[in-house]
Amino acid sequence: MNNQRDTNVTGPGTAAGSQAQNKATAEPVSSSASGKLGEQVGRGVRDVFSGIHGAGESLRGGLNAAVDKAFGSEAGVQKDDAIARRGEREMKAGRLTKDA
Repeated sequence: MNNQRDTNVTGPGTAAGSQAQNKATAEPVSSSASGKLGEQVGRGVRDVFSGIHGAGESLRGGLNAAVDKAFGSEAGVQKDDAIARRGEREMKAGRLTKDA
């Protein structure tokens, strides 16, 4: 009689089976409630960070545009207005913009 357990079992409900991967993308598949909750929390954190970043960019662009306007730099005003608008879009969308 063999008293050793088979540690290579990968069926549903086993530790190895719960680490399933999407074979097409090799990414983990979140099928558990805790996995889905983790994804939702992660998205929420990212969205909050994006909103804070957007507010900072909007403030930075607005302040720099005011300084550039005071010193007569029209090119600087246009550049900083674009930064402020991009920051406002980030706040509304909850996503960071790709352009710098």
